Amino acid sequence: MGVYFECVTRTTVERSVLFDLSRSIDAHAASLARSRERAVAGVTTGLISLDQQVTWRAWHLGLPIRMTSRITHMSAPDLFVV
Repeated sequence: MGVYFECVTRTTVERSVLFDLSRSIDAHAASLARSRERAVAGVTTGLISLDQQVTWRAWHLGLPIRMTSRITHMSAPDLFVV
């Protein structure tokens, strides 16, 4: 079963800048610093791209969580699929 999520945001920032920000490992880690989320394997800094993956380790609700995401399709600067 597939899941589809769409988020619409109105902004004056260039689409390519926002696209890169959404793929930024560093920006993601900084935004979730309170949950001690950090990239521990794969692409751990910079921008993640097609066929690359990142493994995250974090604490949520007092439990350690480990999650791996891979970009399986990308059409810059419009979309990427994880």
